[in-house]
Amino acid sequence: METVSGTVDAIGGGLKVGHSQPFFVNDLLDNTTYTIQATLQVVSDNAYWYVDDNVTLSDEALMKAADVFEAKIRPDMVKSLGDIRKPGVDGDPRLTVLHTPLRAADGYFGSSDEYPRSIHPHSNEREMIYMDASRLTPGTSAYLSVLAHELQHAIHWNQDGGEDAWINEGMSELAKEQVGYNAYFVDSFLRRPDVQLNFWPDDIGASAPHYGASSLFMAYLAQHYGGYQAMGDLVRQQADGIEGVELYLSEYGASFEQVFKDWAVANYLDADSGPYGYADRAVKVRSVRPVFTELEETDSMPQFAARYYDLRLPEGDYVLEFAGDATVAQVGTQCHSGNRCWWSGLGDSIDSMLTRDLDLTGLTEATLEFWTWYEIEEGWDYAYVSVSNDGGVTWEILEGRHTTAEDPVGNNYGTGFTADSGRWVQESMDLSRFAGERVQLRFEYVTDDAVNLDGFVVDDIAVPELGLFDDAETVGDWTAAGFQLISNELPQKFALQLIEFGMDGSSAVREVNLDDDNVGEARLAGFGKALENVVLVVTPLTRGTYMPARYTLSITAGGDG
Repeated sequence: METVSGTVDAIGGGLKVGHSQPFFVNDLLDNTTYTIQATLQVVSDNAYWYVDDNVTLSDEALMKAADVFEAKIRPDMVKSLGDIRKPGVDGDPRLTVLHTPLRAADGYFGSSDEYPRSIHPHSNEREMIYMDASRLTPGTSAYLSVLAHELQHAIHWNQDGGEDAWINEGMSELAKEQVGYNAYFVDSFLRRPDVQLNFWPDDIGASAPHYGASSLFMAYLAQHYGGYQAMGDLVRQQADGIEGVELYLSEYGASFEQVFKDWAVANYLDADSGPYGYADRAVKVRSVRPVFTELEETDSMPQFAARYYDLRLPEGDYVLEFAGDATVAQVGTQCHSGNRCWWSGLGDSIDSMLTRDLDLTGLTEATLEFWTWYEIEEGWDYAYVSVSNDGGVTWEILEGRHTTAEDPVGNNYGTGFTADSGRWVQESMDLSRFAGERVQLRFEYVTDDAVNLDGFVVDDIAVPELGLFDDAETVGDWTAAGFQLISNELPQKFALQLIEFGMDGSSAVREVNLDDDNVGEARLAGFGKALENVVLVVTPLTRGTYMPARYTLSITAGGDG
């Protein structure tokens, strides 16, 4: 290992210690990009350690961090999960670790840096991790914990670049645990367990319980299904999100829904053995709704979340009745007209397209009109409308009333839709430059690898000069790749589980049967005699939506036991 001397070549060739260059850095608080100058201060076998020229870090501290990285963090993670991209976009096998003051994050992995600048204008064109130099001291446990977390992201990008954020973040938290550092956010989740596991918020300040949820779920998954050494199979699984976990679990004869239900119980019960507990940690949900008397309430909650009711009722027998909504919306609106509309779908690192031919021959001018509703991660994800007049070889992105050319972090490929429309808005785009030609028209939705929201919805598409009006009630002449023609309604699924605690200290778990309309009941016999208390766990289980599930719950005295 070498420190700053200005004369020693990096190990195995490459950059010299003392090399100075500019870097793009993202401000994650206000979604902007700026440039700093940094100098290569330490070179280790597998990494370059740069420091912002406006920051002073000691050689000793950096070498301590590099020593732990090379001796423990990197080899353990590579053995279990795989390696980063090598030699990478820059042709150099080393990872770059840049130390610079960051806002709103202790560190981050820059996936945009994996691309040449011709594709992403703010790419640093290398495999790269950013570490906050204002709060973290190299070599400390806090620093090394963040470094391990971000290294997993770099590995995951190479193994499966399109993975959903909730899995990626959960794996990063699990990976740092496995190399000796604590997962910070579990308590945030245990205090707020009714957050959607497979959703990641766009508000950084709201992310702590989501980190905790994904962290704890991955720890549970590793413990009960294959061990940490098998988690590399999940990282390499090319299917993303729940589908990827489902395929991983298929090797163990388990389904995602069943594992999720067991996990929800384990987070309250934490039994000494079996599926309802953890062998290596003490876990206890801290947010429950106490019920001391008869109850009737209507409420809603996110999908793939858990809500706990602690029933501590007066002596006697009771009947629990549940009625959940039979359906749930896919997005937070209704179609503009009729029963159907086109939807981009949702997910991280997706590129959804909806394409059709237009014959504009014989026209001297043309206009595209359509109605749209969208909820898109502002400044990071975009939707576009584009036209090709060369058979799809090249595409020209169209400008509209609601598009923007602003490009704060380099993710906007032209003039795109981003942020929240707030309502259905009518869009109009000039097609006159293509009049007289046969062209292809395309709607497209592109997301990055972190947050995604409800997406982009289109309805009532028209080219008046062509006499074309498409109300999106049928597929018609469109070719969809990622887009879906939806009625904005999915079947809602629920699971209800009872954790029954006996007066003798025993516990048992049973599921409440629900019919096809999500209606069911359970008799709770012997409070104050056989039963001390019962914890009801409610879990909505509908995939493909971020919309909440509604239900009505009642508990009344009576029943024959």
